[in-house]
Amino acid sequence: MLPRFVMPKIKINNKKELSTESKTWSKPVTINMSDFDRETYESRKKAVDLYLSDEPLNKIEQSTGIKTSHICEFVEKCSVLDSSGVPLGYVALIPCLRTKRKIGLFSKLMNDYPDIKDYLLEEFFSKNRKWNKFQSYTDLHKSLLRRLHSKGLSETDYPFNTKLKGYRSMVTFLEDTSNLHPYDAMNRYGKEAKQLFKSTYFMQPIQSASKRPFARVEIDGHKVDALFTVKVTNEYGDTVQGLAKRIWIIAAIDVATRVILGYTISVNENYNRFDVLECINNSIVPHEQFTFQRFNVLEKIEGFHSIAVPGTQWAIMDEIALDNALAHLSKDVINNLENLGISINFGPVATPNKRPIVERFFKTLEEKGFHRIPSTTGSNPRDVKRAEPEKGAISYAITLQEIYEIAEVVISEYNTQPHDSLSGFSPISLLMQRFDRGFLPSAFVPLDERKEFSVVKIYQIRKVQGNKKKGIRPYVSFEGHRYSGHVMSSNYLLVGDHVTLEIDPLDIRTLKVYLDNGAPIGDVSIKGKNIATAISMKNNTILRKFIHENKIKFDNVEDVIEDFTIDLEEKAIYNKTAATRLASMRNDAEKRSPDSLILPRNKSVPEKNMDRGQLDDSIEKKLLSDEELREKWTDPSKRTW
Repeated sequence: MLPRFVMPKIKINNKKELSTESKTWSKPVTINMSDFDRETYESRKKAVDLYLSDEPLNKIEQSTGIKTSHICEFVEKCSVLDSSGVPLGYVALIPCLRTKRKIGLFSKLMNDYPDIKDYLLEEFFSKNRKWNKFQSYTDLHKSLLRRLHSKGLSETDYPFNTKLKGYRSMVTFLEDTSNLHPYDAMNRYGKEAKQLFKSTYFMQPIQSASKRPFARVEIDGHKVDALFTVKVTNEYGDTVQGLAKRIWIIAAIDVATRVILGYTISVNENYNRFDVLECINNSIVPHEQFTFQRFNVLEKIEGFHSIAVPGTQWAIMDEIALDNALAHLSKDVINNLENLGISINFGPVATPNKRPIVERFFKTLEEKGFHRIPSTTGSNPRDVKRAEPEKGAISYAITLQEIYEIAEVVISEYNTQPHDSLSGFSPISLLMQRFDRGFLPSAFVPLDERKEFSVVKIYQIRKVQGNKKKGIRPYVSFEGHRYSGHVMSSNYLLVGDHVTLEIDPLDIRTLKVYLDNGAPIGDVSIKGKNIATAISMKNNTILRKFIHENKIKFDNVEDVIEDFTIDLEEKAIYNKTAATRLASMRNDAEKRSPDSLILPRNKSVPEKNMDRGQLDDSIEKKLLSDEELREKWTDPSKRTW
């Protein structure tokens, strides 16, 4: 529930001062707004910004369509202070913003009886039913009234006291819900409709290759033809190599120029939707300088488009061609691409569409990279290059870092070397030429959104829980964890409300929370504590399974992560799955929490910091004296030897 705005207003006589303060105003997230509300909000925001820039009122009205009499009202609304003394800012421009929530009678009825609401939606969407599927609205209405009668509602209560007994309100409620959840609504229209709906989302007919860069991009995943090892310490304190399974690389290639726009390596047995989104994100965000373990072999090579052609930084592709893999068909992938205005081409319905260009790149990647190292598995079991890859991986201690380095080098060379299919041009040189000729990308990420831009972010709705009488502070649950923060934990008005969580799937330690109208209410973290080790959603699932199987008391997340990694280290010596999961945990920590204690380089080894004299003293203290040795030899009760 929104707080009451009872604090006094900021004086707006000084436009210059207010214009400076407006740079710190909160901005709502418009992702959950309707098109009309979003346009209304953006028009109001534009009017306020122009007014604070000393633009004449008549010109503002011509530019935004907002009457001059309302412009000052909107500026005053932005300057109103909330209960904590902070200006509402641009949040005050949200259409239909009220201090008290207004709710319809039927919606209130559903909130009062959530079990009936769940039953009604389950019957409407026909989930998990073998009999009496796809009931009509009349049958659903009769079932609803019977259940309300069983709850003790009489003829004087709503909806029995209305002419149609809430029939129209029920239909409107179900139709609105189906519009918000079209995937679930497809159950009412049959398997073929559902298949067509999923497979042709934003689907465009296959057209001839465009000359313009970023017009069409192909994305696919490929299992790397090489093994790697993970360094672990055995029970004697020796460093040994644990053999991991093959991992995946996902790449995005521009069809017009053959430039590899971006890639990501998924350190898992199979890649998921977040790996696909990370690959797309890496294709849009400028490429960061890669850090090599020993020496930089690419110091003078501009092998990525954002480095060689700065004008293509933050460019957004028009269309992405994907196959029918489950990771590609995910709602998160489709929704995030839709928000960027990117079309999706899944090819023919229910038929995987091969990506010839990206598949040809994977062949080059293997031949020039992974097939040349001792741990290669070859392209098939009979490949002559395959010569005891497990032994080669362990003997030469092939690491995940070296897999990354090979991918970085080969992709950079691929982008800068001439291709026969491009008439002798390299992909980068062809991109430069097309760019100079005016073949520009159609869209870029706006400047004001680049700082916090991420395609990987997803949004989910959760209900705020809590009980003031029992002393339980407000919190939200996500992926088996309780999240709370400074603002939420002290605001019991939020209990029972549904909020939107902004989630980074690669690191779920902290989430951003927004009200249903888009207003931010601060960050929340697991049990309100700071955790030093990043946790991805995929590894969190494995972590929770470990907690359940070992019946661990889940008090301190950091301790559980440490116990989990120790367990993986013990198993990684002889178990490929454990070694792969350990590599995945370390890889997540390397990306988002480089100071984590699960990384080998951060584990303290006191002996390395001792000088020779201190080390001799330490060893001497551990040795037994002559008397102690003689006693152990002669006293049978010691049972030492």
